[in-house]
Amino acid sequence: MEQDGDVGMEFGRVRRALVWTGAAALVAGTTGVLGATGAGATATASKPAVAEAAAKDVTATTAKLTAKVNPNGAKTSISVACTGGSYAWSANGLAAGGTPSTVTASLTSLTPETGYSCTLTATNSAGSTESSAIGFTTPESSEPGPEVTAPTVGDTTATDVTDTTATLSAPVNPGGGATTLGVTCTGGTYKWTATGPASGDTPALASADLTELEPGTEYTCSLKATNSAGTTQSSAPAVFTTTGAGEPTPTPTVTPTPTPDPTPAPDAGAPTVGPTAAAGVTSDSATLTGSVTPNGIATAATATCTGGAWTAGGAFAGSGTAPVTVSVPLTGLSAGTKYVCAIQATNTAGTTTSAGPVSFVTNGAPKPPTTSTAISIKAKTFNAKKGKSKTYAVATFTDKADLPASSYKVTINWGDGTSSTGKVVRTGKGTYKVTGKHKYTKAGKKTTKVTVSKSGSAKVTSKGRANTA
Repeated sequence: MEQDGDVGMEFGRVRRALVWTGAAALVAGTTGVLGATGAGATATASKPAVAEAAAKDVTATTAKLTAKVNPNGAKTSISVACTGGSYAWSANGLAAGGTPSTVTASLTSLTPETGYSCTLTATNSAGSTESSAIGFTTPESSEPGPEVTAPTVGDTTATDVTDTTATLSAPVNPGGGATTLGVTCTGGTYKWTATGPASGDTPALASADLTELEPGTEYTCSLKATNSAGTTQSSAPAVFTTTGAGEPTPTPTVTPTPTPDPTPAPDAGAPTVGPTAAAGVTSDSATLTGSVTPNGIATAATATCTGGAWTAGGAFAGSGTAPVTVSVPLTGLSAGTKYVCAIQATNTAGTTTSAGPVSFVTNGAPKPPTTSTAISIKAKTFNAKKGKSKTYAVATFTDKADLPASSYKVTINWGDGTSSTGKVVRTGKGTYKVTGKHKYTKAGKKTTKVTVSKSGSAKVTSKGRANTA
């Protein structure tokens, strides 16, 4: 009887070792194996068989995976692996046996509106067998998510200020949404890195480290926070000055006045000149006055005259945009002579001559024409080509008075029955050349005649020759 009792007790222990249950939770993105300890598989065990894997009872955050599993003679554990989103699972195992049974794995913490692909794996002492892929998609969650509002940021403060670094901090409430931090500063160069609350709706201290600041420089800095509902700047910035001497302030270079601005402003232009008037007229001098608008660029003014010899001074009109009255002195005028003069203004955008010139006669009697040889002229011989319009140098002359080229009038008789006005170019002190443009229609030798005159002097003429081929 004692022997029979011992056998019964041993049989009970073996039977209890064959019956077990187990469950475990798996963190998102990992897999696990559930099983039970106890007596090993029988010597005739083989790998489990898995069939008819499917998903059922799928909600926004939960699902159940089922399959028919045959332990094939050894106790068998079930594990789950999924891709697609977050999840956790629990599953029961099977005792040793040879009959297929339905196993169920419960999935929780799924992500709403997400496609999943899962497998069930059955494992015993002889090996593991994986099910076919089980695909399903979770529906939209029927529970409303937390409301997200724009973050709030308190006053920014600066601490641990050195020559080139500082730390900013401020209380930040993320407003219920994932929140990132930023930094904005004025005053000098800087770089930053920031840390702070990622989400939630409770204020927490956020901070940012500033680097590569400029020594001896005042900065104004604020923390700002951004989530899906918007961006909020610190209610009050931090104002601080980095230590150190900083860069020395360069001594400004003194620029003499007047100095025209070489680069016109975008809205600048050539000057505007109003009508010219004359005052203080004597036998040899006068003063021109007029209104000049610089139009945003440094502008100088002088004069242009016809009628006789003259020399003009200058005036500076500034670089503003309002009209300025300028006065330009004239000297070296001829007595008893009628002059027509205008103020001429110049800046880097161009030159403008008054559209309203002034006419006046100097005091005194004009000097009678003389036959003096003050002007000495010599006409030239030049070669010309028939049918071609060309500019020729036709004469040179000298005048000890050394007047501007505009003081002389020149007439060129081309020897073919036509005449035209020549151009005078000053080539040196008291020396000049005369040029003119002409087209000969016939070949042959032509006798030219060049006549030069100036106010108060007799005309001087010289003959030359044109060889036309």
